[in-house]
Amino acid sequence: MLPEERDRWEAIKADGGLGDTAGLPKKFPYYSSGPRTSAERAGCLVPFYLDRRYPIYECNENCKCGPGCKTRVVQKGRQVRLEIFKTPNGRGWGLRCNSALRTGQFIDTYRGEIITDDEATRREKGARHGTKDSYLYSLDKFAEAEGIPPEELYVIDGEFKGGPTRFVNHSCEPNCRQYVVSYNRHDPKVYEIAFFAIRDIAPNEELTFDYLDKDEAEDEEVDPEERNEGGMKPVKCLCGARKCRKYLWL
Repeated sequence: MLPEERDRWEAIKADGGLGDTAGLPKKFPYYSSGPRTSAERAGCLVPFYLDRRYPIYECNENCKCGPGCKTRVVQKGRQVRLEIFKTPNGRGWGLRCNSALRTGQFIDTYRGEIITDDEATRREKGARHGTKDSYLYSLDKFAEAEGIPPEELYVIDGEFKGGPTRFVNHSCEPNCRQYVVSYNRHDPKVYEIAFFAIRDIAPNEELTFDYLDKDEAEDEEVDPEERNEGGMKPVKCLCGARKCRKYLWL
């Protein structure tokens, strides 16, 4: 992202909850403070969610537990200081945290404009022709289970308006991952996308996630040129990870 492009990007704040989860099955998603849990781990995702990426349903306004309930993590917003910085190896802007992050710790949500699938397709044409980056996140986690047709799906676009996680870069060996989080009212078409640390992260270490989630990754043995679907050109990966896949697709 060029400096002049950053100038036309506008930061926005989270606007609250997304879905009514009263009556929905839930497991306690976070460690709570107690004799078996250190204070440092309190509030971090438990392995059941961290490893399996199940949707997270936090307590909401219909619960009797009150605002101090330990399941209310994402809805309280970001609690750590993040810094947008210029990467030294040509990957544009990046994001880091000034303090250490623990495995399972919540970092921030992905914010942006909520647009229709048709509008997202229109905006993505420029990215497919290599003229710009894409910051689109399709809210299709529950599409198949809920029988939601593609034309009714929404997409988050963080290109022009959003939060700091819009600057998180790709890595083939990431230290963060995105999770679906819902609270206050359940809507399978609109929910939070939250970033959590999947390992301990040192202060000022760049925050990264895998643009090709392992649930969606294609066969790595296929030649990158043969995966060029929809006119999208393979992009060389600059993450520098030991197990770098050499190419990424945006």
